[in-house]
Amino acid sequence: MASAGLPNAAVALVLALARIACAAAADALSYGQRVGIVDPQLEVSCAQAQEALRADGAQVIDVREPYEWEAGRVPGARHIELERLGSSAETIDAARPVIFQCRAGIRSAMAAQAFRRAGYDAWSMAGGLEAWAAAGLPLEPSDGYVAPH
Repeated sequence: MASAGLPNAAVALVLALARIACAAAADALSYGQRVGIVDPQLEVSCAQAQEALRADGAQVIDVREPYEWEAGRVPGARHIELERLGSSAETIDAARPVIFQCRAGIRSAMAAQAFRRAGYDAWSMAGGLEAWAAAGLPLEPSDGYVAPH
């Protein structure tokens, strides 16, 4: 992995610790904002993420659980569960921006923070798949939906 910061083991550790914190806050976006998990300066809108995908300007990585991914997802996104993100870091192109996405934006914010510290141009999609679906943007499969976490 071409990173300017943490080695893969450190990224894995940061993500493992983030996963522990996430378990307590996954359904509480306002909680995430209060304690600094969600950083608006690391967020892109759903429209920006859609445009980046359309223009092939960024990689979009869905960090949700497999059952969430199967229920519905952003067309063109790649799935890497949060717990496997550290061990898969070398498969993420460090030369291209990466937008992480989850259900509500907390897990993706933690991933974006960790990868930003590792030297990636990393972002989190604000509001996650809930915001994407609320904006009327397409899901795959065509009858896809946002699964609860």
